[in-house]
Amino acid sequence: MANSFNGIGTTFYGQCAFEQDGSFITTKWFVLFFFPCVPMGSLRVQQLESKGIPFLSRSTGYNVIEQLPTHWPQVLRTWGFVLFYGLLLAKVLSFNMPPLAKFIFLAAGAFLPYGLRAIAKFGQR
Repeated sequence: MANSFNGIGTTFYGQCAFEQDGSFITTKWFVLFFFPCVPMGSLRVQQLESKGIPFLSRSTGYNVIEQLPTHWPQVLRTWGFVLFYGLLLAKVLSFNMPPLAKFIFLAAGAFLPYGLRAIAKFGQR
């Protein structure tokens, strides 16, 4: 399974190809400071109950159904999001606007994957 300490190690990023049993494909990444650097393969998993405080200290377990070859469309989407958010961050910070407006733009960009995932799940029903 994935394990990281202070943003260095391995973690799972991405969810796609949802099935009726609640399983989905995710990709295991080697991360440095939480940035996905090297994809280490993909898996079909079912998410178990999360433990801890959301956004602070949270642990999520997974039931691995099968090992898969690297899911390259998901890898490209993950790298694309990191690039998009990096460019958004650089652009927003360069504008002369109130801090609240900067926060709103950056928060909207950060929550973009959650919104896209909800749309993907809704479309498969």
